[in-house]
Amino acid sequence: MMVDTRKKHTLFRAFMKDRGGNFGTMTAILLPVLLAGAGVAMDLAKLVQV
Repeated sequence: MMVDTRKKHTLFRAFMKDRGGNFGTMTAILLPVLLAGAGVAMDLAKLVQV
């Protein structure tokens, strides 16, 4: 299935301009990154401690 790139860019632009649900979207994007960073920090702390 081919998607017209103009349509794709228009949808992306509309998504970026929309301010509704911004907190939920940013939380869904950042939460796994923050949890992974915390996990790496804990692993490194444990590695240095041993």
